[in-house]
Amino acid sequence: MDCNYVIDNLYDFLNNEIDEDTNTKKFIENHLHSCQICKKEMEILVSIKSRLKDAMQSPSPELLRKIKKSTKTNSWLNYILQHKKALTLYATFILIVVGILLFSITFNKNQNSIDEFLYDIYNINIEENYPNDYLSILNND
Repeated sequence: MDCNYVIDNLYDFLNNEIDEDTNTKKFIENHLHSCQICKKEMEILVSIKSRLKDAMQSPSPELLRKIKKSTKTNSWLNYILQHKKALTLYATFILIVVGILLFSITFNKNQNSIDEFLYDIYNINIEENYPNDYLSILNND
């Protein structure tokens, strides 16, 4: 019974996957010191693990390049999708600045007063819509 339990848990023991808080690890360690059969089984597992580790190779640089090339998408599209919020903010700022510049160029080019501009755009006549005392306050500034 002890050997079956140890052999069933030997791979986990070898990979340090058994909690140290439990008595299982101490039990397996003690059993391996006393049982030659389980100790031999442990040596075989260690040998297999080291051979597999030695046989594993890193992928060649050529293979890595091919994988990256086959999975690569349009980098500019990825950049836009990743920075969508910032780009929206920049575009909004640029549109506001361009609008202000166009407004000031149009206003200065015609050399109209704000009253004439508002009348031309919105058909607002300040003199008709506001009383004379309000206009005198505006003119005093």
